Order: sequence, then C-alpha cells, then structure tokens
Amino acid sequence: MGECGGDESVEGDVEVSAVAYAKPTDAARLNPTLGGRLPEDDLVSFVPMASLSAETATIKTTQELPCSEVSEGFTPFLSGDVLVAKITPCFENGKIAQAVLDHIKAMTLTA
Repeated sequence: MGECGGDESVEGDVEVSAVAYAKPTDAARLNPTLGGRLPEDDLVSFVPMASLSAETATIKTTQELPCSEVSEGFTPFLSGDVLVAKITPCFENGKIAQAVLDHIKAMTLTA
C-alpha cells in the first residue's frame, strides 16, 4: 500500500483506497466541560483510576460523592465519555473504558 497519500492498491481481490484524514476534533468532543459550575451538594459519580480495568475496558466500581468533595483537582467528564489514562504506567497497562454511570456528570483523578 502507498504511504499516506491517496494511493490505491489491491489486497487479495479487494481494492483499497486511502482514507481521508481528519482531526480528532472533527469526529469527537475532546475534554468537554460540565456546562458550568455544579452546585456543591449535587451528587456526581467519582471514578478512581484503580477502578478502570485494563482487562475488560470497563469501570469496576464508582463512588457517589457530593461535588464539593471532588470539585478541585479532579478531571470532569460525562457519562458515555471514553476515559484514557494519561499517567504513563496506567496508559501502558491499557487503562481505558467507556463511562457508563449512574450520574450524567462525573469526576476522576487523572483520566
């Protein structure tokens, strides 16, 4: 196959055309906000990094906490988002999961 540039080739009996390139932001929202500051007594799902399973790509456990306990120093995300660890050992271990949570709004330590 040609190098990154619209070349066409044939693999077996199937003709393969190069795929158009796009920026990740063209296909997904990266680092979305929670839409403003949440009330301190609102409950959010808290996902500790230890609860991301590298084996199953799922979240093993969550905690339900008031926003006031996790509003500083944690990364906000929404239920349905894909979490990818950004700390090197966790990233290398494959810690990634789609967040399917009880609360729409959530926080994690370092996703």
